[in-house]
This record gives sequence, C-alpha cells and structure tokens, in this order.
Amino acid sequence: MDLNDLEKAISKWQAIVKWLEKGWKDFFEDYLSDVSYREALQKYLEKAESEGLLNQEIIDRVAEIDRQFKNATEASKLCIWDAEPKFIYLNKEQITIFKIDEYDPDKYWYYYRWQPDCPWPWKGADATTYQKQIYGLDYENMSCEELREAVHLRVMKWHKL
Repeated sequence: MDLNDLEKAISKWQAIVKWLEKGWKDFFEDYLSDVSYREALQKYLEKAESEGLLNQEIIDRVAEIDRQFKNATEASKLCIWDAEPKFIYLNKEQITIFKIDEYDPDKYWYYYRWQPDCPWPWKGADATTYQKQIYGLDYENMSCEELREAVHLRVMKWHKL
C-alpha cells in the first residue's frame, strides 16, 4: 500500500458521505454497500498505520468525514446488517439461520446509523425485536429447531403454500 491508495480510499468515503448527506436516495442494498465501505476504509487505515504511513493529518481528515456522516445520519440500536432476513431457505431440510448482533456497535458504529428520512420503519428497533416482529424469529426464546420451523412457516406464508 502507498499513500495514493489510502488517498483514494478516503476520497471514496468522502464521496459516499456527500451522497448520503442528500438524504435517502438508495435502495436498501445500496445503503448497505455505501456504509460498508467505511469498514473497508478502516482496513486501509490499519494497514497504513502498520506501515508507518498514517499521520495526524490523515486521522483528522477521516474524523471530519466521519463527523459529516454522523451529522447526516441517526444512531440506532438496529445494525443495518440485521435489517434483512437472517436466514437462507432452500427447502424445509435446508435452512440456514444466521446470528444477529454480530457487529460490535462500538467498533462498527457506522453500521448502527440510518438516514433520518430512510423509509425503513424499524430502524429504531433492536435486532431481536426486529427479527421477532418481522420474521417471527424469537432468538431469545426459540431453539435452533424452532427457529428453522418458524422460517419454514414464514416462507410458506409468503408463498401462500
């Protein structure tokens, strides 16, 4: 890595934030992609630090872009990655259930922010409540087998089978 690579990564995050400052313009999947770039930038910063390329000017610049992102978004208990089905359903025998709350909100703070005008009605909920209310998955009280059965019933309902 060289400073040019790092500069490109910072510039890309700046462009994403400028786009997000305009308000909700994306599909949900686009928002996931946009915000997840901050994680990629963090990896660039860590690599730059390990190679002795990180200086205070770069740290301050990224902090300012992050401040702009925070000003353009609202904090939430719901991680953007938990605001979608946490399962893959191929058939009743092939159901994969994923964990919720996999991202530490302190380390991955950017995944816990939503644009104020985002049309996602559950953005203020926590992941457990969201998964229970939307998909019928009670991660706190259901066994793995019960979660799989709940997914099967949900998919059958969606497809009216």
